[in-house]
Amino acid sequence: MEDTATPEEMARRRERLHKIWDEDEDEDGVGSADWSVWLYALSSTLAISLAPFVILFFLGVDNSEANQGRLKVLLAFASGGLLGDAFLHLVTMISI
Repeated sequence: MEDTATPEEMARRRERLHKIWDEDEDEDGVGSADWSVWLYALSSTLAISLAPFVILFFLGVDNSEANQGRLKVLLAFASGGLLGDAFLHLVTMISI
């Protein structure tokens, strides 16, 4: 299916697209969407990074005899997560 638009219709489409594009930009020429993407990315990274710290802070795991079982379980999850992440990254590199 070919686009059989006249030059006038193409000019109107172009003007409409430029108007939409110009509305998204601030005065300095940088779109406001750029800052929101950075804000969302940094806040989600901070939330993901703080979650294990908060959990360990409230669990209060030390190296006493009473907490040896809990500490081994947490270390098993940590090492399993790291190994799983490494293998998943390697699998994607193999397919490239």
